[in-house]
Amino acid sequence: MRPVSLQSPTGSPTTAGVKFIAGLKQQLATVVVEDGIDAAEAKIIAENYHAHIIQLEGAIGDVTFEDPFWVAVVRFGYAGEPLRNPVKIHRRTGQVFWKDGPTVENPKDIWSVDPIKWPDNLEPELLRTLRSQGRDAEQTRPTIVS
Repeated sequence: MRPVSLQSPTGSPTTAGVKFIAGLKQQLATVVVEDGIDAAEAKIIAENYHAHIIQLEGAIGDVTFEDPFWVAVVRFGYAGEPLRNPVKIHRRTGQVFWKDGPTVENPKDIWSVDPIKWPDNLEPELLRTLRSQGRDAEQTRPTIVS
């Protein structure tokens, strides 16, 4: 997945950002929770969770299986530094969670859950990463695009 700027310098959603989000939502609509979650579906769920709930610059990396969860690496920033805590998706139920965010029981409900309010609960590791890049938490505050 290539990085997409979801907001313009004025803070309004970009056309590319709106199209990107629409594409994620279309992919999520193809996920069939009732038959269990496979690797491709886990990636789609994690990407939607990242885009709406986590909302930090970066992307979802590799997805691996650690029974009973699919584990998706969260990559931060342009360089794609992996964060310590992955997004986890239960293989049978599709339940998705991240240590620093809300648990979503049904992945189809991701876009109806309130996103994380940054920077108040940024974990120390992430703050150190931001500072090492010469940035502060306020510069990474995302704009919600729906």
